[in-house]
Amino acid sequence: AAGDAYKSWRKTLRGESALVTGGPFAVMRHPNYTGEQLLWTANFAAGIVATLAGGSSLRSLSMAGWLAASVLGVMGINFVLMQATGGLQARQAVAYA
Repeated sequence: AAGDAYKSWRKTLRGESALVTGGPFAVMRHPNYTGEQLLWTANFAAGIVATLAGGSSLRSLSMAGWLAASVLGVMGINFVLMQATGGLQARQAVAYA
């Protein structure tokens, strides 16, 4: 959200077709995507901790299911974001090359 706010503010000042390279965009190309990846990676890490803390009871089987869901989530979001980033890169290469 902070990345979107900064980008909107800069484009208001410099025009809709301006390439934004300051603020969070000076550090990373897609700050919102980075935040999304960090969120899902933290969810995956929490799944690992919960599974390891569960012990060897039936509860640990349930935790293993949540861990598997976390793995699918982090892999899925990374796949989606890689696809979206590729499309953005192609459009930016045409617009700003």
